[in-house]
Amino acid sequence: MPRFGQRKLSAEAREDLLWFRTVLQHPERFNSIPVSQFAELSDPVVHVYMDASGEGLCALDPAHKRYLRQRFSLSEAQALSINIRELRSAVLAVLHWGPTWYDPHNRLPQHIQFHIDNTSAVTWANRRTSKHPTSQLYNRLLSLEEFQYNLICTASHIPGKLNVMADAGSRAWGGTDTISKSCGSIAAPPLPGSLYPYQVPRVLTPMVPFCKRHGMVPMAHTNKRGSPTWTFRHVLLGSRNQPPTRRRYKNLIISSSPRLTMLLQGIKRLSDPKRKKQPITMPFLRLLHRTLDVSRPRQRLLWGSILIGYFFMLRRSEYLLIGSTRYFYCLKASNAYFSDKDGKAVKYALATSVTIGLEGAKNGQYGRGAWRTMHASGDPVICPLLGLYNIIQARRDLKMRSEPHLCGNLSARTVSKALKRIAVRAGVSPRAYATHSIRIGGATALVAGGADRLSIKLLGRWASDCFEEYPRQSAKASMGLSSRMVQHKESRTRAQTSSMRLGLLAVALAALSFQPASSLLRVPLTAKPQQRSAQNLLQFHTQPSDAVTNAVQVNHILQDGATNTLDVLHNAQDLAAQGHVPLENFMEFQFFGPIAIGSPPQEILVCFDTGSSDLWVPGNKCEACAGLYRFNHSKSSTFHESTTHPAFAVQYGSGKVSGHFGQDVVHVAQFQVQDTTVGIVRTEEESMARMKADGLLGLAFDGLSTFSHPPLFFALLEQYPELDSVFAFYLSPDPNTNGSELHLGGYDENFMGSLQATWQMTDVLPQFGQWTFWRIHLHSVNVGKHRNACADGCVAFVDSGTSLIGIPGTLYLNFLYEVATFAQNQGCYCGFVQYGFQCFLCAPEDFPPLRIGVGGSHYYVLEGSDYTLCVGLTCIVLVQPSGQEMWVLGDVFMKKFYSLYDVKKKQMGFACPANSTLCGVEDTQDKTVNSKDSDLLPSQKSPFFENSFNMYDMDTHAVLVLFLSGLSLVGSGFIVSSFVQYPILRSFRSFSIFFWLSVCTLGYNLTLWIAGVWRAHQTHILFCALLKSSQQFFGTAILLFSAAVGLELIRAVRWTHSSTVEYKYFYHVVIWCSAAFTGAFSLLTGVVGFLPDGAGPCRACFVGHSPGWARVFLFYLPATLTLTFAGAAVYLASTGSTGLSLPPQAERARRSSGQLLPSCVATIAALFLPTLFGWLQSFGADWVTSGFFLYLSELCFYSQGLLNALSWAFNPSYRVARYRGNNAMGGEATRLMGPN
Repeated sequence: MPRFGQRKLSAEAREDLLWFRTVLQHPERFNSIPVSQFAELSDPVVHVYMDASGEGLCALDPAHKRYLRQRFSLSEAQALSINIRELRSAVLAVLHWGPTWYDPHNRLPQHIQFHIDNTSAVTWANRRTSKHPTSQLYNRLLSLEEFQYNLICTASHIPGKLNVMADAGSRAWGGTDTISKSCGSIAAPPLPGSLYPYQVPRVLTPMVPFCKRHGMVPMAHTNKRGSPTWTFRHVLLGSRNQPPTRRRYKNLIISSSPRLTMLLQGIKRLSDPKRKKQPITMPFLRLLHRTLDVSRPRQRLLWGSILIGYFFMLRRSEYLLIGSTRYFYCLKASNAYFSDKDGKAVKYALATSVTIGLEGAKNGQYGRGAWRTMHASGDPVICPLLGLYNIIQARRDLKMRSEPHLCGNLSARTVSKALKRIAVRAGVSPRAYATHSIRIGGATALVAGGADRLSIKLLGRWASDCFEEYPRQSAKASMGLSSRMVQHKESRTRAQTSSMRLGLLAVALAALSFQPASSLLRVPLTAKPQQRSAQNLLQFHTQPSDAVTNAVQVNHILQDGATNTLDVLHNAQDLAAQGHVPLENFMEFQFFGPIAIGSPPQEILVCFDTGSSDLWVPGNKCEACAGLYRFNHSKSSTFHESTTHPAFAVQYGSGKVSGHFGQDVVHVAQFQVQDTTVGIVRTEEESMARMKADGLLGLAFDGLSTFSHPPLFFALLEQYPELDSVFAFYLSPDPNTNGSELHLGGYDENFMGSLQATWQMTDVLPQFGQWTFWRIHLHSVNVGKHRNACADGCVAFVDSGTSLIGIPGTLYLNFLYEVATFAQNQGCYCGFVQYGFQCFLCAPEDFPPLRIGVGGSHYYVLEGSDYTLCVGLTCIVLVQPSGQEMWVLGDVFMKKFYSLYDVKKKQMGFACPANSTLCGVEDTQDKTVNSKDSDLLPSQKSPFFENSFNMYDMDTHAVLVLFLSGLSLVGSGFIVSSFVQYPILRSFRSFSIFFWLSVCTLGYNLTLWIAGVWRAHQTHILFCALLKSSQQFFGTAILLFSAAVGLELIRAVRWTHSSTVEYKYFYHVVIWCSAAFTGAFSLLTGVVGFLPDGAGPCRACFVGHSPGWARVFLFYLPATLTLTFAGAAVYLASTGSTGLSLPPQAERARRSSGQLLPSCVATIAALFLPTLFGWLQSFGADWVTSGFFLYLSELCFYSQGLLNALSWAFNPSYRVARYRGNNAMGGEATRLMGPN
């Protein structure tokens, strides 16, 4: 027909068009028209009913009385959706039963109809189209089997309530039950609908017994024991294992069909996973290393295995145990060794690389082996040499010498759990990380490092180019690409870059040719004044020479039979001229450097610790000690062991070490210190093994020393008197970099001059009358602008051996609350999780500044980036409870500020650059920040003097103490004033004792108020010494006068003629001498015992000066004696009488002494609970230090003056004296108050 021509339609054609138009007008009717009307399909000859669940799948062929079941493994259950599972049942039915449906004598295809209750599976099976790669593969298999067996497969939907038999077969993997009789026969479709889903739990598993009764042939055996009774096994969700199956057709056992196995494996291999695993990165590995305790053998094995898998890009089957399966090509211990630059096997000390050999591979069709070598990375943590070394050490500790495989029984599941745990901590999805992340992480690192694709392919043993899909592009790898796109400049070619490098190398060689051959390489320090900030210190001290690294790292220094130890040591001395000791920054948490001990020198890495005073190193017999190297004292000709009690044991916050000590020569920097006491450690607690250094060198005062008398630095000053008595610490803020240093005998004047920095010095506070820690006074710790954690003064010690900032336990949670409140206002989410206190969706800038006031006159500021560690958007606050009542300024603080220590002047300080906003001298405006003021409660200072009393500046605890002591102050003043106003009261010996008791109580409470009001003077050592001695003086007098009052009451109650003996002068001599002795003892030793706790308004003077033994001997024992006298007096006064006839004067004296009964009751009320709680705390009952018991104890302790005043106000003698004084009357009052 021509284009746009006309043609007359026949009647049949018009009827067809009308019919199609009618159908198209009613799409709901069109959808219900059977497919056979269009495809000219014959009626189905086979009906297959199938269903799938989370447990497995089931297919029923009622016409042939057979069924098929498959239980999913855990990985299949997690990977496959329900739509794919439903379609999979159809594919398996065709694969199994297709040969039986094939009719070679019939040219027409057999129509097989699947009855599925999943509409997606029905659509996929009918249309044979889908966007899902797995369903596409299943559809191809269906089409292939249709062509092979001359079949036509279609699908129809069956309601779930009618598909009960197949549903039960896919879910019933539990106990046995009988089938309901109402089920009938399933030979004729459709299935009966009498058994609804809600009935399935009652009949439990009706399918298998029913099939057995009807003689159906099972296609999957579900009984492990082979019992004739078909049972179902219930397996928990976490331990699903696909049961062993056998496939059967009539009397022929097909076993496991190789074709089916291959097809199912191909389905799994060719399907593109929805989410590829993420590669691990260097920060990920560093975070993993920080969370692992490598002192424990199992975790050490885990860390070493991850490093080996990372650097050699190993598949998990090549070095790990997968379930209970180990492949023949798994890496063996005999095929892994340390090697030198020539590839020869050497010891670890001489090694520069690691070599491993694999006997095969997962993709190796010919069973060929592969040898690979990786050289040292230069990183002190992530290095292939350290990986193999950790594995070897762990195998030794776990006694795995007979285990042929390198990683032993370490499973892939254990490694995967470790990675997922770190992913959770980093705030990312743990499902994106598994053992494959280690392999692709190595490939990603090589791509970022500029390695070519051939090197990556060969190292990872990839047979194809599929490895190119694994790496991820990092932010650093894309640096410079945008500028190239804009500027359209071509990058330098590889040849141009190589030529430039050769030119620079030639210039360097020419420069070196002018120096003598024997000269050492020197890198001078140069000032950089253009950036005047504390951060410039890192750039100033960073040395771009490998020689600095060689001076710190000892891999090539300490070797068996080495002869160049002294030469290398002199190299380090030249680089650290005039007392410089280079330190290594390990992950910003440990700083250590080299010393040498003995003759010939044996080099050891030690942590230079300002929080201790002893020097100890691990002995050659200590296998569990930290570090890599040991000191063998038997090889030193100058070592001689101490002859008197050479054993020692030192307890630290992180663990305990013990051993013996002796004397030897110690080389540190350019100095040789003769006859230095050195501890040789024999045993070391497991917690101490986390140290990366070998030993520890203390730089604190002699008061902390256990066996090193004098400490090394003091011995150095004795042998080098011309040396300045100072040392300085600089800790670099960047991890694993050069530049950190310890300067003995001075500090870096060039650096101080380049920044125009000055030292802000502060007096060191003694402890117990001795110089111990580098303790300083803190007058303020501000979190942001509205929180002062030390309004009443605190004590802190600077400790280079502590990584974080330590906060007293009573302030720790409050500190975190302030930080979290500030961060959450910036959009962060903070809280305690499994790994501690963390903030999520954060950056370092979201945390408040931490302003620390030192010594009453200086301040230092830590920004959020200084005291937080952020990985991605997850941040950790680098603080911890100190475990004591003092703050600890650890490495977090010392990395920010250059520190100086003067052992002669007993001062220490920090460098503050000129015009810096992060440090400086306090002024009046700055001190307004040091209060607890909020915007709602403004501070109201007195305009007359600067340090006026302000209740807003105090915490609740200090306010309570001052309030109670104030009431006692008023009460004691009332008693003393009454005796002054009525002198006749002092004529009685018992009232005279009570008068002096009130005077001492008045003096004690007065010292509390003086210290509370003038808190600024607590920074002075003299003020604190006088305060402690005066309070101990008055406290001792209070206890003894209270005991004297009780003794006088006992004498009055049990009156005898000997009771008239006068003891007043004896009391005064004993009491005042005892009080003077304890006061002098407190003044000389710095120890005070008469206080319930050291956290009152005078805490700056008392923290660290009230040990337990002092409270026992100076408070608890005398208080117990006083309570004994007072309690006995009260008991006797309430139960006894004299029964004697006494003269009037003696009777008046006895009666006046009996009036002291209320004072004894007040003494018991004031001292009983503090004494009881004190004894309980001495015996380890720490619950008495909680808030409620602490406040209850202080309520009693500080209210003694008030209780005495109340008892004295109602005393008959006082009332009579007042009446007489006011009315000037005689009579009975004169007779009662007459002279004694």
